[in-house]
Amino acid sequence: MDEQTHSTTHNDNVGGDKKEQVKYSMNGLEVMLEPIFAKFPHLPENGRKMLVDFSPWIALIFGALGILALLGVGSMMGMGLSMLAYGGGMGLSVLVHTGIALVSAVLLLMAYPGLKAKTKKGWNMVFYSEVVSVIGGVIGIVMWGASGIVGVIISALIGFYILFEIRSYYN
Repeated sequence: MDEQTHSTTHNDNVGGDKKEQVKYSMNGLEVMLEPIFAKFPHLPENGRKMLVDFSPWIALIFGALGILALLGVGSMMGMGLSMLAYGGGMGLSVLVHTGIALVSAVLLLMAYPGLKAKTKKGWNMVFYSEVVSVIGGVIGIVMWGASGIVGVIISALIGFYILFEIRSYYN
């Protein structure tokens, strides 16, 4: 019994350690990106305030649209599983991208209460969603070729630019 308790405690710590490692990595990424985007031209103060006011609703709408789109993609997931079962790499690609899109959409939905309360946790959820989206774009480039690289770069620049423009409003 004592051995089982030790095992459970050890497993809880391992999960906690991984969570802390991810949080630490994300904080490091944020610290690394902040001075880059600080050099960009800034939006007017009233524009930033407007983005902060609308950000909870933007996150809610895009998160919900992401989930709804994925429900429509349910048949694509089934097709992806079928393709994967027959050894098709395209099936894996569909499953990976569907999973990434789901994580990104859920993070946006999770951001809503924090953005509404103007907490740093809400901002972080949107930041994490953007990071997941960029990772998805990079995976797409690796899987399908470099044709989408310009779109991934532009999307990342715009997303992170807006996030760092409004970051100071969240405590």
